[in-house]
Amino acid sequence: SLGGKQLGQQATPILQGTHATSYCYEKAMKIRHTGIVVTDMTQATRFYRDLLGLRLVYWETESNDQLDECLGLRSVQVEIAKLEDEENGVIELLKYKFPEGRKRGNKINDFGISHVAFTLPDLDTFYQETQNEVLFSCPPQKFPNGVKMTFCQDPDGNHVELVQLP
Repeated sequence: SLGGKQLGQQATPILQGTHATSYCYEKAMKIRHTGIVVTDMTQATRFYRDLLGLRLVYWETESNDQLDECLGLRSVQVEIAKLEDEENGVIELLKYKFPEGRKRGNKINDFGISHVAFTLPDLDTFYQETQNEVLFSCPPQKFPNGVKMTFCQDPDGNHVELVQLP
């Protein structure tokens, strides 16, 4: 449960007005990972490991009562792959064997999480070398501040922002 409510119910917001709780100021949280539900673990791992260069650090199937309770599901069987970047940023790929998920809206402006972003040292070269196997929104665009950016999609159609800093 979240704030005394079951998943799917409206929870009481943590922030009241414009001020965070004192806990937020005293103990800043760190982002642990971004979880992405996939339909094919092999294809997704190939994309994030082989094309984007993340390091595979964990790959197991998990199933237990604690996971069922936390997720608000029953008899969960989920294959999990964790991939890290050079600074220990983690992408967690999840393939639900049971219960199976379903596709949701995937326009870049749909409500909810819209994309994950990666910084690359040479976006133009990455684009040239992968454009025949990756679906890009457009060639890399150079912005007035010198940043280059484009979007592509992973094998499940999730939006991935690719950035090269000046």
